[in-house]
Amino acid sequence: TPKAATVTAGNGTKEYGSADPALTAVTTTGFSAGDLAGLTLAQSRATGETVGSYPTTATATGANLGNYTVTYFPGTFTITPKAAVVTAGSGTKVYGDSDPTLGTTSTGFT
Repeated sequence: TPKAATVTAGNGTKEYGSADPALTAVTTTGFSAGDLAGLTLAQSRATGETVGSYPTTATATGANLGNYTVTYFPGTFTITPKAAVVTAGSGTKVYGDSDPTLGTTSTGFT
């Protein structure tokens, strides 16, 4: 009968607006060393670029995969908020004059 085995997708994290890093490695349990060497493991993450969590999935292919009942577990890819700063401008006026136009500066936005 087939032997039980697991394939778990890796995780990852990035700051909003940055490039995706490589996901952590796929982990496996239950495979014999010889069969594991013959497997091709791949993974991907769900699309999306806004702050939040996205599932990662892993796949396994190989000639001896039929010897196993494989359970696949997802991982998580998290996009964290990016730090941004908005600074109010300053100004002066002489009493009785109209208010000057004030500006702002900002950093950190994409």
